[in-house]
Amino acid sequence: MSDMFHKVTLDSGKVVFLRPLQVRHYKLAAEAGAHKAEGNQTVAAMYIQDELLKLLLVQIDDKKLDPIQKEKFEDLFEPPEYRQVNMVIEEMVGKVKKPKVEIVSSLSGVKSPGSPDTAA
Repeated sequence: MSDMFHKVTLDSGKVVFLRPLQVRHYKLAAEAGAHKAEGNQTVAAMYIQDELLKLLLVQIDDKKLDPIQKEKFEDLFEPPEYRQVNMVIEEMVGKVKKPKVEIVSSLSGVKSPGSPDTAA
């Protein structure tokens, strides 16, 4: 098998396998979560987290999960296990710093860090 997975061993001893996080997972989770939340932003964040977990979750111990099984987290995890798995996903996302933003009047002569010294 050429696919790579994150192997997560929970405090309970349960072993969870997650897909690597990709940008498309964010988009799919946001679409599904926003639809379920019906405009409530607080609830949307919770739904998005759940949808992200559904997209990344592959297997628990030696049992591969089908989409229907992934719909019922309470059948898969105890509350502390559920929180631990979500902590791993949060870690996969990483801490993001605000990027530097500038207003420039022209693109000529503007170089990106690491770009060649000659401007096009």
